[in-house]
Amino acid sequence: MLDKEAIRTAAIDYLSRREHSKKELFDKIFAKGAQQSDIKEVISNLEQNNLQSDDRFTEGFINSRINKGHGPLKIVTELKNKGIDISTCELGYDQHQWIELAKKVREKRFGKELPQDQNNKAKQIRFLQYRGFNFDQVKCAINENEHYE
Repeated sequence: MLDKEAIRTAAIDYLSRREHSKKELFDKIFAKGAQQSDIKEVISNLEQNNLQSDDRFTEGFINSRINKGHGPLKIVTELKNKGIDISTCELGYDQHQWIELAKKVREKRFGKELPQDQNNKAKQIRFLQYRGFNFDQVKCAINENEHYE
């Protein structure tokens, strides 16, 4: 059983490597055998001292996923899984920017040539959907005549 000092040490160790959401920290430390109430108290204290911040975590996470070519649907799902309240977060991209990212991701994977046959088109649609782009973004990314209004 970990005491509060050991919990704090473990939490700071995790946070020194990268930002973590409160839920991530809780889950990692709970797996080490600490009591829930002690973990919550330590994490709350770290948050009050600005050593842990869900806002900072969210901003870095979103930027990281955009740089990896992930779309908004996948990013939102991953944030929910990490315990982030989606209603308070702003992804920072408008629809046109998501479409441009989808086009860039498609082009990087499949080349500049747009799909001509149904098999290639279906393959590219599945790829972009898996990456987390919505229907309109995918449609605009694979059809040269599609534009978002």
